[in-house]
Amino acid sequence: MIKLTNLLIGVIFICAFAGIFGIYMANMSENYGTDFNESDMSKYNKLAEINNMTNDIKEAESNIETSSSVTDLLGDMFNKGYQAITITRTSMSIMGDMANDGIEDLGVEGANLWKTAITTAIIVLIVIGVIIAIIVKVDL
Repeated sequence: MIKLTNLLIGVIFICAFAGIFGIYMANMSENYGTDFNESDMSKYNKLAEINNMTNDIKEAESNIETSSSVTDLLGDMFNKGYQAITITRTSMSIMGDMANDGIEDLGVEGANLWKTAITTAIIVLIVIGVIIAIIVKVDL
């Protein structure tokens, strides 16, 4: 099980990185006179879409009644698995759409290859991490 101190240290490092990156971007914008056009950034705001998905899940969960028979329990288990796969696919689709929008905005040749390479590297690292956790028998 993850210790609270390790979690807090991780959160502190992530916040520090985000703060340093924000300061760096602000300095670059100030020094080189770049200005961001907010209308171009509106397509990256996927908060409403994610919020709607979360509300749909919450509403579906509130309508679930307790199961009494074995077939209801098995059906509920498969339904939960299907919902988990659907949520994962939807969230990956949202992030993929955002990445495609970023590639179109950059206009860089071969950017799709970089996106594919980064996605593959992340998946491989997750799989390797899970395999190592299984071999070492450490709780995730």
